[in-house]
Amino acid sequence: MEQRTLTPRPLRSAFQAVRVHARITGGVALLAVLIGVGILWYSLVEGWSVLDAAYMTMITFTTVGFEEVRPLNSDLVIVSRSDAAGTGSKLIRAGATHVVSPYTIGGRRLALSVTRSLTSDFYDALAISSDIDIHMEEIKVAPDSALIGQTVGQVGRDGVHVLALVRATGEVITSPPDTIRIEQGEGLILLGGSDQLQSLDKSL
Repeated sequence: MEQRTLTPRPLRSAFQAVRVHARITGGVALLAVLIGVGILWYSLVEGWSVLDAAYMTMITFTTVGFEEVRPLNSDLVIVSRSDAAGTGSKLIRAGATHVVSPYTIGGRRLALSVTRSLTSDFYDALAISSDIDIHMEEIKVAPDSALIGQTVGQVGRDGVHVLALVRATGEVITSPPDTIRIEQGEGLILLGGSDQLQSLDKSL
């Protein structure tokens, strides 16, 4: 007859305690490594002190949303995903430049499909379809750009349409008048065929 060896209850409890302790220790070690990487990133890339880097790392991990100790690199683009309502503002305060909420986007897309189906189909054609030669592009006016001093009417020609002008202050002018002159630091949202947009890009 097969005999089974039963592990005494105190010994089993000790084994379980060891496993739990190992899991906790591993989690703490992993968190410490991630925090260390964050501190090194802010220190090396941004040139911050260890204290400032540690502060920013902690509020980034916890998404508490306290204000930054100093502004981030203005050329750095940080895109973050938000899965819950109310976290977007915290991610922005933690340093993200853009926050994307899949649920919000999906809800708006569903509503658009029901209320404005033609507009929804047109958006899809712009984004993913290769059957029509029409594209939406953006141009940022650099300090040495040939666009500086030109009017919207000079840019929006030969099949290229200027849908919006984004001022350096953040003001958005939709369907801007042809007489408005373009200045440094502004942005243009353009619509046109690939050949027309490439021709405009080469002229700049």
